[in-house]
Amino acid sequence: MWYDDPFVKFKSSKRRNRRIRRTTGEPILMVNARMLDRRRQRVQRVGTLVLCLTALLASGWLIVQAGKFSGQLLFSRNPLYTVAHFEISSDGRRIPPALILEFAQLQDGINLFSMNLNEVRGRLEEVSLVHHALVQRVLPDTLKIRITERVAVARLGSDNSRYPLAIDRFGVVLGRKSRAPSLPMITGVDFVMSGPIGKQLRPGRRVTNPAILDAVQVINMCDEDTRLARALVLERIDVSEEDVLWLYLPGEGGDPSQSRKAKVGRGEDMEKLVKDLAATLQYANAIGRNYEDFNFSVRKNQAVQ
Repeated sequence: MWYDDPFVKFKSSKRRNRRIRRTTGEPILMVNARMLDRRRQRVQRVGTLVLCLTALLASGWLIVQAGKFSGQLLFSRNPLYTVAHFEISSDGRRIPPALILEFAQLQDGINLFSMNLNEVRGRLEEVSLVHHALVQRVLPDTLKIRITERVAVARLGSDNSRYPLAIDRFGVVLGRKSRAPSLPMITGVDFVMSGPIGKQLRPGRRVTNPAILDAVQVINMCDEDTRLARALVLERIDVSEEDVLWLYLPGEGGDPSQSRKAKVGRGEDMEKLVKDLAATLQYANAIGRNYEDFNFSVRKNQAVQ
């Protein structure tokens, strides 16, 4: 039969394959076109977003620059705020006003708003004799500087030191001080004054040795408590022995040859031991006893001789 002809079957199958290719190729092209459209839209959105952000940042930068320029015209470049008066004061007498201006690196004709007050205060507080500095603007043309000076409370050196170091109540080195006989001397520090540790003891540096800081604490206790200061007059504190302080006190009539000494333990109980020593000295003076040696290295069983 004609329908069993293999040539006819081949032609019909060939037409069928062409139809399949034609029908299956059209949807693939449509999908590719949609993907390209989505990519273009995504790129357009990202480009629009980047453009908006760039414009926003540029606008912000222009606003900031315009604000700075306006501020300079209104304040730091305004001759109305040129400093005409420096109001300088100090609670001490060691730093004259001219030297304070030099330390602060200020000069006539400067504008109140052209300087950074924190930087001025920092330069002043770097000076060893300055404990705290207050710097304020007083409109329209005055700069106010208030200095709190460091005060020496003790001298630091060896027994034969000719020029001992003066230190304040915080253990900050103030410099050499040869004439201060009323200040107690902290001795036994030969190991501190030599070597790399001694090089660190420069004006403005803080002492880090725990024994010296304990000696300064005892001196501060006497300075802050009038009754304790009357009972405990300190001539010298020796810190050479570990875990104890040797306090040297004047004898009767202030004769240095009859000085008394007291051994006080360091640590958490040191403040209590110092107060017990002061109470014992008061009692001994009240009953007319002139004890020469006191041992308060422990909290109990203190000995006097």
